[in-house]
Amino acid sequence: MLHQCSNHIFALGVAAILESVFKHSKTMNKQIFEKTDKGREEIATRKYQLSSRLRSLLVMIDGEQMTDQLLQKVAPLGLTEKNLNELLEQHFIRIKISADDLQN
Repeated sequence: MLHQCSNHIFALGVAAILESVFKHSKTMNKQIFEKTDKGREEIATRKYQLSSRLRSLLVMIDGEQMTDQLLQKVAPLGLTEKNLNELLEQHFIRIKISADDLQN
């Protein structure tokens, strides 16, 4: 009985995590990113020596395209949402318009 209960609790935990990831992914796809000063500096000078793949993604960020549109364009290069998160975490890009802003 205890084993069944543990499995049920585990399954609920996994479901909650998957729901959170899906919700985050869905939200991210409805955002618009723009380059930060650091991002523009990297494009102009290569000061931070981003990998060519991340630099290509950074170049494509124009402050106009929604994330899902951008990701469709860069998918053939093997670039994903994970790569966008890298640029965001390293402060090369920032959210210009969030999903919440688009709903209002």
